[in-house]
Amino acid sequence: MLSIFLSPAVPRRFVWEIGPVFSLPTTSNTFLGSGKWSFASTGNTERADVNQTFLQPFLAYNTKTAVTFSINSEATGNWESTTDENWTIPLNFLVSKVTRLGMFPFSVGGGFGVFLASPEGGPEWKLRIVGTVILPRGR
Repeated sequence: MLSIFLSPAVPRRFVWEIGPVFSLPTTSNTFLGSGKWSFASTGNTERADVNQTFLQPFLAYNTKTAVTFSINSEATGNWESTTDENWTIPLNFLVSKVTRLGMFPFSVGGGFGVFLASPEGGPEWKLRIVGTVILPRGR
């Protein structure tokens, strides 16, 4: 999956971004992925059609000490589902801090999530640990 996010160039205390998500047919195991392109009508025709929505709204608050508090969701809706359980909606709470990893800025954080909706037998909660190397813009 490829996500592209666009946001204002000047950072503020509250951050927003918008952008598309593309899913590529990079798996041969049906349990691990759809096996279809999610932005075109090509792919393995023996697999079921993909008609999905992925939404990732978030709100982040940045402090002067480089700590970020954020809340987000990574909601997935399956429009081909024949049951009432066609949405998976987690609500995630994360805290991260910008520090250094050698010569590069590095963001490290963690949090937890609860599922507001999921298919029967789906997860009820999750934990997340994140690390991101921040590559500064060349001057």
